[in-house]
Amino acid sequence: MADTPQLNLSDKLFALLRILHTAMLVMALFYVGVGEIARGRRTQESKVFYLALLVAALVEVAAVLYIRLSLVPKAEQVLQTDSENKSALMSLRKWYVICFALSLGVAFYGLVLRIMDAPWQKAGLFYVVGFVLILMCSPRKPM
Repeated sequence: MADTPQLNLSDKLFALLRILHTAMLVMALFYVGVGEIARGRRTQESKVFYLALLVAALVEVAAVLYIRLSLVPKAEQVLQTDSENKSALMSLRKWYVICFALSLGVAFYGLVLRIMDAPWQKAGLFYVVGFVLILMCSPRKPM
């Protein structure tokens, strides 16, 4: 019977993050489908509600960019010298999960707008930005 190689902690973590990343991409596409199926009746369009979602999405985009461009590289820098540093791995996991959640939240705003029967152009903006943010947060193992 052949010995199966044991994966170290960093390999397990990045495998889990890649699975989670793929699930988030699928979920964003799922939102598009659900939005088309569950589209509501044409109601009076609320500019205030749209602007509130737009502001919330902009805050989330700023948070994702800050985390991805500032906090994730700090954890990756530690992992370049010690790839099995548990605190750096857990920190990296935390930042990636937060990025995924915030990115998917932006796509979710598109779903909310579409269910409220907003035009595709308005809801689609949120879908696309959320999807692009998820793609931007693709987990990469430091070398």
